[in-house]
Amino acid sequence: MLSLRRVKGWWKSFVYPLTHPSKQRFHCVICNYRGPFIDKRARKKVRSRLNAKCPRCSAMERHRFQWQVLQEVFPEHRRQDLSVLHMAPEPCIADRLKAQVGAYLTADLNRTNVDIQLDIRTLPFAAERFDLVLSSHVLQYVEDDIAGIKEVARVLKPGGIALLPVPLLHQRTRRPNILDAELKMPHEPGPDYYERYRPYFEEVTLCSAADYDEALHFFLELTSKADFPLRMGDQRFGDLIPVCRKAARPC
Repeated sequence: MLSLRRVKGWWKSFVYPLTHPSKQRFHCVICNYRGPFIDKRARKKVRSRLNAKCPRCSAMERHRFQWQVLQEVFPEHRRQDLSVLHMAPEPCIADRLKAQVGAYLTADLNRTNVDIQLDIRTLPFAAERFDLVLSSHVLQYVEDDIAGIKEVARVLKPGGIALLPVPLLHQRTRRPNILDAELKMPHEPGPDYYERYRPYFEEVTLCSAADYDEALHFFLELTSKADFPLRMGDQRFGDLIPVCRKAARPC
């Protein structure tokens, strides 16, 4: 049976193109919707942007990009036996991924609509438990983020993969003495943030939004000026997703 969220999404995906016939059309890789995306108006800094949200599955730019990268590292036909830990799970991804893998566990520090509440710095799992760990836009909020990175590496099976993207806010990562009242991040990342992953994984590959067709709209299209890295054009800024692979066990 379709969930109420999916029913609403299908209705919105029919109505929204009819009420916005002049908007540019895009393709959502998660739900396969093709049509105009919804603009996102937000109170937080540099979060109001054009063409951000898929009307059918509610996926934002980073969700669609993460799903695309997941297709590339673990194609659907290879997922039936995977054990997955999904931190701060995004509904548009969680609904679909859970049905495709062997074991699926959702987790969060504060949310109660997950399988387990936990702290990424002290994961309550045995070593080498998961084939895949997804943790998007989490580590920038963790004071001791290195402890979290080490824990993710510890619970990955040999040869396992973690997707650990963070928002890219500056040319270089900043560690503010006083937390920004809106961002509330102990780490305000730049692209160099991903260098701290390399000591704990055999390989860290950075996937860039600039390498994909703009019709997929994995980039941010801001409504106001910002000093982001990875400029793709006027008020368009790219994103990076790090694919972190743990060393396979020697034969």
